[in-house]
Amino acid sequence: MVAEQPGYFNFARDVMERWARERPNACALRWVSDGGRKEQKFSFRQLAERLRRAAGLFHALGIKRGDRALVILPRVPQWWIAMLGLTKLGAVPIPGTPLLTAKDVRYRI
Repeated sequence: MVAEQPGYFNFARDVMERWARERPNACALRWVSDGGRKEQKFSFRQLAERLRRAAGLFHALGIKRGDRALVILPRVPQWWIAMLGLTKLGAVPIPGTPLLTAKDVRYRI
């Protein structure tokens, strides 16, 4: 049996939100610092709450579906939350890292 493909797929909405409903307490994200001294875990419920909050903030800032947004953060949980929040809005997240040079940022913009 072949499933019908949706006309519009949104990973944050169609996957993360669904898993937050179906398995709210399961581990969705585990982050360990480079030195291994810090660790954070997020359940699907927690991650979905944070991505919704991020989407609300981005919306309040005027970001809308189809807009591109460059996210320059180290790979901390907030990076993932920002990426998912932008995805939920339908914006196009452009992943960046603090290691980008000014030339790299100009190119991406």
